[in-house]
Amino acid sequence: MARRNKTTHKIVRNRALAFANDMKCVLKGKRGLEWQIGTAESGTRECVDVIGWKNGKQRIQRVFIEVELRRIAPLGNVVKVWKQLTQKKPRKKLIMFQAFSLFYAKAGTQRVNAQFVGREMAKVCPVKYINYDPKISSGQAPC
Repeated sequence: MARRNKTTHKIVRNRALAFANDMKCVLKGKRGLEWQIGTAESGTRECVDVIGWKNGKQRIQRVFIEVELRRIAPLGNVVKVWKQLTQKKPRKKLIMFQAFSLFYAKAGTQRVNAQFVGREMAKVCPVKYINYDPKISSGQAPC
């Protein structure tokens, strides 16, 4: 399913990537952070959907956003962030937003398990886990 990004006017073929691009567009200039689409860590294909960077003497990751549209196991995205935090050992606290589309029932196993692991991660890593409910379906885009 291809569609055109309303900001960059580029054709985006992947639904999750299209949504992440739209989220980056909405966040532009917000909270004093530079927003970008995540890129794969070296040696892996795993990447966070959207990252908020703080610029200064060093570029520092401050916010991770994972957008769950229709993934079979959103728990994997929490584990991916937990793994990165364990490997990089950030000194300052980060924020992880996990946004669930209406595809996921509020009390559904996939969502509940991901939220549980997110809360557990926050107990042992310097991260604040936020379950975000954007109230949109997996086919809608914010901009």
